[in-house]
Order: sequence, then structure tokens, then C-alpha cells
Amino acid sequence: MKKLSTTKVREKIKEVLEFVSEGNVVALERYGLPQALIIKYPEEIQSDLPDSTLLSQYGGAFDWLKDEPDLYTESDVIEKYE
Repeated sequence: MKKLSTTKVREKIKEVLEFVSEGNVVALERYGLPQALIIKYPEEIQSDLPDSTLLSQYGGAFDWLKDEPDLYTESDVIEKYE
């Protein structure tokens, strides 16, 4: 994760947006302390989910799972809840 001051972001907004559009995350700092994250805007959003879940999902927190094998299949389900 790249950390940039608000001043640097204002000076280099085009480069920051290009960096983020490639899937990178930028921490926006003020007085040396992180204040916000800039992440790529998702193509689709499940608006019924809480913001914290959306941030985790679209911020890349679960990206490591795509390389993990599927341990369970639908046939493993004993009881389905609606």
C-alpha cells in the first residue's frame, strides 16, 4: 500500500488515479497519519451489504482466497436456509 499526503495527492491526482485503477490501494495521510483509503471503484456493488463488508470485499482483503482450493461443494450442504 502506498501512503501519500493530501498535498501529494492534489499535485499528482492523475498518477494516483491510474495507480488505483490498476488495483493498488493508496492511504491518504494528513499530518503523517492515515485518514482514508483510495481503492478502485468496483464494477458492481451489492448495495444491501454494510460499508465495512464492501470495503473488505472490494479492497482486496479476500483476494488470497482465489488461489485456494474449494474445500466444499454444494453436495456437502446438509440443510439449506432461505
